[in-house]
Amino acid sequence: MRATSEEKPTTKPIAAAGRSLAEKIRPVLDEIAKIRSEIANAKGIYLFDGEYYHQSIETRKARYEEEGFTKFVMTSNQLLEAQPLAVFNKAQPKKVLFQQGKLAELYTLCRQIKADLFQVLDDLVLLYQKEPVRGVKLEAFEIEQIKQKVEQTFPDSTKLEGLFKDASISDCYPILRKIESANKNTVALMVSFLKEQMGTKVLVYDKFEVFSSSEKPYILLGENYEAEIALGAFSSQAEFTVSVNGTALEVEGGKAQYSARPGSVGTQTYQAKIIVVNPLTGETESVRKDFKYEVGRPSVSIENTGKSILYIGVNNPISVAAAGLSSNDLNARISGAGGGTLSKMGGGKYNVKVTKATNSIAPCYIELYDKRTNKKINAFPFEVKSIPDPVVLLTNSNKKALLSVKEMQSQRGLMAVLEDFDFDARCKVEQYTLVYFPVDTEKQEILNVGGAFVPAAQALIKAAKTGDQYLFKDVEARCPGDLVNRRMGMMGVMVE
Repeated sequence: MRATSEEKPTTKPIAAAGRSLAEKIRPVLDEIAKIRSEIANAKGIYLFDGEYYHQSIETRKARYEEEGFTKFVMTSNQLLEAQPLAVFNKAQPKKVLFQQGKLAELYTLCRQIKADLFQVLDDLVLLYQKEPVRGVKLEAFEIEQIKQKVEQTFPDSTKLEGLFKDASISDCYPILRKIESANKNTVALMVSFLKEQMGTKVLVYDKFEVFSSSEKPYILLGENYEAEIALGAFSSQAEFTVSVNGTALEVEGGKAQYSARPGSVGTQTYQAKIIVVNPLTGETESVRKDFKYEVGRPSVSIENTGKSILYIGVNNPISVAAAGLSSNDLNARISGAGGGTLSKMGGGKYNVKVTKATNSIAPCYIELYDKRTNKKINAFPFEVKSIPDPVVLLTNSNKKALLSVKEMQSQRGLMAVLEDFDFDARCKVEQYTLVYFPVDTEKQEILNVGGAFVPAAQALIKAAKTGDQYLFKDVEARCPGDLVNRRMGMMGVMVE
């Protein structure tokens, strides 16, 4: 049960401090928004001529105007929404940031706001030094550690000037976002720290529960049974001991490890006992609970092409078999992590579909049951993984980094290829930026949506000549089961 600051008035100063932090960085965020609008207003920003994120043109335009944007250029390309028109313009950032002194003002404001945030922590330390509260640990050295982490995220003035020197409008956007993030991350770090000091992990002694977590709830004869015994809602401030069947276990990291090697098949039972000390009152209470697990013989098997691995986004075929039982008497079920489903194909074969990656502590299980008795025969752990990253290639290059003029001009786009992957799955290139470095003129840069070259990109490819270079950067691809695009990095090609 969690205790709020109203229930624990001694922590009200911490709660109030946490609520004040986000508002303290508001002047920095507002100043960054103002600088961004002044830079972009050199030529204006793009406004998509249709509904965008379920908002009308008028609604979006009004929001942008509130942020300081005054010039708009209509576009039919949804990806250009809110992007500055003159992305390569360097004169406007130089004028705003250096000639008008906005960069120096922003740096000074960031340092002042950061000092104000640190003062909130320092005031709390002094307050609880004067009036100590049990369960609240505001240590000066912890505050200093947080300050050091924050200082590492903020560039000094010299480095900041270097980042913006000769920066175009498009270059300024990610740098300004990084400064925003640094301020927001500072608040998040401090709020998280304050939350830990509020005694939220209060133990309610009339509702204690003991938990036993085993990686393999059903084991084979001759194997070790292992389980973790833990107290529900345990706290780093809590003092407790664990024993199983009268034998004390070592507690580390808030939990104990129990291991046993049964000598027979069937149901095995053990009793876990926890003695806990309330961190606020110092009172103790003991809790006992019995646990059971099944031990069976190694008479069943599951085969799959992934070697105990299930992949997200594809059909994972498995075959099940048990000595002395026909496939008609077997029933497979899926449990544990992974968000999986089973579909029966007949003859002891199933297709498994999963949606969430797992780890060794909480795997996905394929359980086999005897349909005649509805009893579980065995359970097999599987690791659930995403499809491995594909390799990004030009359609006709076969991983070559040096292409002839003819070979380069024959390319149709980028493709994402899964190498040495046994399942029927295809990944798709979603977008990338093509940068063309001709030997005789300045570079050209185009955002390409989809794998195939858009007309503007195709024109650059057709212009290939000896000595030209092409860079494909910020490549994003999506594979079956992916909820977001994968960032695939970049690749380069030279024309010989």
